[in-house]
Amino acid sequence: MKLIPYMVGAIALTLATSASAETITIATVNNGDMVRMQKLTDDFTAKNPDIELQWVTLEENALRQKVTTDIATKGGQYDVVTIGTYEVPIWAKQGWLVPLDNLGADYDVDDLLPAIRGGLSLDGKLYAAPFYGESSMVMYRKDLMEKAGLTMPDAPTWDFIREAADKMTDRDNSINGICLRGKAGWGENMAFLTAMSNSFGARWFDENWRPQFDQPEWKDTLQTYVDMMNADGPQGASSNGFNENLALFQQGKCGMWIDATVAASFVTGADSTVADQVGFALAPDKGLGKRGNWLWAWSLGIPAGTQNADAAEKFIAWATSKAYLELVASNDGWANVPPGTRSSLYENPDYQAAAPFAKMTLESINSADPTDPSVKPVPYVGVQFVAIPEFQGIATTVGQLFSAALAGQMTVDDALSQAQDVATREMTRAWLHQVAPLKSIRSRPPPLAAPEFIISHHLNRTCLGREHDGYATVAQTCTHHDGTVRPPIARVDDRPIGHDNLVLVSELQSAQSGPELCRLVELLLFCHRPGVHSVNQQHTNSRIRCTRHHRHRRHLSGTPARSADFRPGDRSHSRHITVFRHATGGRAGLEEHADEPRIRVVR
Repeated sequence: MKLIPYMVGAIALTLATSASAETITIATVNNGDMVRMQKLTDDFTAKNPDIELQWVTLEENALRQKVTTDIATKGGQYDVVTIGTYEVPIWAKQGWLVPLDNLGADYDVDDLLPAIRGGLSLDGKLYAAPFYGESSMVMYRKDLMEKAGLTMPDAPTWDFIREAADKMTDRDNSINGICLRGKAGWGENMAFLTAMSNSFGARWFDENWRPQFDQPEWKDTLQTYVDMMNADGPQGASSNGFNENLALFQQGKCGMWIDATVAASFVTGADSTVADQVGFALAPDKGLGKRGNWLWAWSLGIPAGTQNADAAEKFIAWATSKAYLELVASNDGWANVPPGTRSSLYENPDYQAAAPFAKMTLESINSADPTDPSVKPVPYVGVQFVAIPEFQGIATTVGQLFSAALAGQMTVDDALSQAQDVATREMTRAWLHQVAPLKSIRSRPPPLAAPEFIISHHLNRTCLGREHDGYATVAQTCTHHDGTVRPPIARVDDRPIGHDNLVLVSELQSAQSGPELCRLVELLLFCHRPGVHSVNQQHTNSRIRCTRHHRHRRHLSGTPARSADFRPGDRSHSRHITVFRHATGGRAGLEEHADEPRIRVVR
């Protein structure tokens, strides 16, 4: 009978502990390392009984879509998110991630590989902790290479890879000479193809942010890829991503596979039927000084919308610690610990002995340079991605086009032509949104290939010119519905940007100079702040002079109109853009005025 009070107390304590437990929801990708982590989380919950874990495990493309939506809206659906090197600095700058500044005294953040840590930091603060880091390399069947009479060099060329794929292909025995990503996605086929294109001398944008898919380097890249996959790749390759190719290689159906270094432990593991026949080499090159390898880290971050930041950071500290690597080693062996994050791992003799791919993995990671990814200069950072917010949307569409080319649904030329159009259109729209801050203009000028400035239709006005996705380009005249030619005011793109609305107002005037017609277009940019309902616009006449020096060269000059006047107390910012357009077109150029907040665009 005396035991009853103790039993009641124990039950009450249990109920109180259960009631006070926090539940954190973790969104992660369905690859082998993340699945292994889920199996080992009893170690975490035993050390943290007040924290319960709930998992949402998704395919890579689905994960990106759901996490991006939730984190951008601060929906709070997830407390820990699995994100990559591309997202972290962009999202951190937007205030969408919580800085990781309380990982614990024994975490040893200085042990993180510098290349990996740098990609996950902003202004010296770590915003995501790497679960594993990777580059890419060649994984190949040593027995099939020997049978083909070839020896894989440590640093192969694309010509060698093509030759080896041809000789290793054995359709009668369901052996494909090479397996590469074909599934559409900016982190699927475009990760591989962008890295491959770097070695061919291609680039996404030139120094002026103009898309480069119409250049011969991209044609060489995509044609080589499509021809090689059609000749020596698996059937249905346009549907294959990392997981599908991993399964094919483990089943002995791939002679070579160029993909993430993290796959090395899986192709040499217990689930692989060819584990004892796998060799490794650096990603191929074209003899131009760059290899086709990337740099990436799947990392764990905390969304700003979470209500459980402290518990989430405890979990991240556990999952990315040195102790976790030892936990994996004790359960599954050193060869299976998450690679590519810590210097101490590659100094560990037990890991070196167990992982024949360790040296090649570290060399691949160290050789990737996000600040100088291609043969020619580029204005962006990133190896298999471009670290700008617009990249994700553009690359998703381009990935679909390139996947369609692989499937034979369009030609390589058609895919590249459409990719050029998509990238040009989206970067132009992005420039219109970001034109307000003067400092952004120098780093991202408008990549307009056409000689006309893009404006929209305006109610009862018809602007002669070609239609393009809801926009119209101005040609010779703009007329009112009654047929009279007047200097119209046209609104250009008023979609929201942050808390502002971007509004461009265009005024067209004309002047005769001999047989040639010149046009002056003035664009006034307003950022309407919340609570500002109207803006008093006043314009002054401008002068334009058009003289013909010789047949192919013309001089345009003029005096810009006064900036718009704002109501007293209005805190809106204004920028004054003057466009001097010649009727026959011409190339655009940017000039930033140091003495006035305006930008002059002359073409």
